[in-house]
Amino acid sequence: VPRALLDESLPPGGAAHQRKRLWDEGYAIADDADLKRTIESQRLPEKIGDALWIRQHYRAASTYGTSSRDSVETPHDLIHVLCGFPMKSLMHAAFHPLFWLHHCNIDRLYEAYLENNPDSQREFEANQERSRFVNRRKGTHDRYDEWLKPFYLPGGARGNRKFYPRHTFDIARYGDYVYDALHLRPAQAMTERPVYAVFEDVDINALPCSYTLHAFIYPTGAEATTPPLGPTIASIMDDPNYAGLG
Repeated sequence: VPRALLDESLPPGGAAHQRKRLWDEGYAIADDADLKRTIESQRLPEKIGDALWIRQHYRAASTYGTSSRDSVETPHDLIHVLCGFPMKSLMHAAFHPLFWLHHCNIDRLYEAYLENNPDSQREFEANQERSRFVNRRKGTHDRYDEWLKPFYLPGGARGNRKFYPRHTFDIARYGDYVYDALHLRPAQAMTERPVYAVFEDVDINALPCSYTLHAFIYPTGAEATTPPLGPTIASIMDDPNYAGLG
């Protein structure tokens, strides 16, 4: 460990004080066996696969509007927590070499997502422009055109080589590096045969407005009863014959 991280004579305050905390608390990184066991128990490979199958870029690349399983941030956050201190500390994680290995792998996962979803840049740019217009009274910024301060592209004069979000969509062009191998998007597994409900007598073109269709399935030969009509959606879905909506 570099001496600069362990010097107990560092005065309190600022970055020096943060480094002193490493001296006081020491590293508590999980050992390989424990880390492997917790990664497997948390089904990390499945979470990575989930992120690669998300179609909307904003859901796959952030925690905005996501479930607990479908974002690149999910495996990112999980590894930070499972590794222990200082990886689980926002103020101290970057003082450990594991931080840089982990983030390089997250970048590799994101690059795999972009390869499977080549329209991501166009979607991100359009979403930011739309958000800025809709929320203009709140002073919302268009993050697509914001400098990722304090970062610069390699080479050239710093003033005209600022690093912007658009550069993250083509690292080979701007970063002059490529990954030897990317995460593979797993094949989608069908756990059971799908059930389709077809309403042949309904002419959707003749309907005056949009409707939600609730489907109920009864065993062959069983007498169909009138399904519940409310008073809430929850009461409809509690019916044992309820199959779904569309």
